[in-house]
Order: sequence, then C-alpha cells, then structure tokens
Amino acid sequence: MTNRLSRVIDRSRNLLALSERTSGTARTRALAQLDILWKQARLIRLAILLAAISVLLAACLIILIFIIALFKLDDAWVISLTFVACMLALIASLTVFITDINRSLTALRVELFGHGHGEGNAARSESPKD
Repeated sequence: MTNRLSRVIDRSRNLLALSERTSGTARTRALAQLDILWKQARLIRLAILLAAISVLLAACLIILIFIIALFKLDDAWVISLTFVACMLALIASLTVFITDINRSLTALRVELFGHGHGEGNAARSESPKD
C-alpha cells in the first residue's frame, strides 16, 4: 500500500510539473489526471490507516490475552470485542484497497481509450494492436 501511495505521489508531482509547462488540452488532461490521483491518494491513505489500526488492535489483543491469563481474569468478551474490531479494520482496509485498485483500472481505461468510448468499445479495445 505504501508503494502504491509513493507511486501516486511521484506521478502527481510529474503531472503537476507538466501542467505548469503546458497549456490547452495537455494542461486540462494533466489537471484531470491530478484530480483522479488526489482521490486515489486519499483512498490509499484510508487503507493504510485502517491496516495500521488493525495491527494496533492485534497488538492490544495479545497484551489483553497476556494480562487476562496472568491475572486469571474471566473477561472473554474483551478479547472477543478486540478481535472483532481488529478483523473489521482489516476487512475495511482491504475493501478500500480493492476499491482503489478498481478505480485505478477505470482511470487507466479512460486514459488509454478516451472518454468517448462506451463500455463495450473499451472492452473490445483491451488489447490495442499498435
């Protein structure tokens, strides 16, 4: 996820520099791509945040299990709740990450085949002959 974020940031910087050097259609296309990359970066940031929360909850879960075993407490609900929260954060992170990947592919299709193509035309054009 962090590699994807780095690539989005690098690509954004390159497009920003390009948009400052050009005008007309090239500038408009660069700015449109920057808008897409900004949304993509925000999705990736959310995926990373949720993954980090999941890892943090997993670490807390281990500490809780240790403390409960050490003091012979009967608080299974605390362990269960922490485990469920950990898994929900992981599921949310992966869902956001998959959403980012799908949006990236949609943006690539638009960039490769243009805005005027319908879904059927883009699907037939998936393997350009050039």
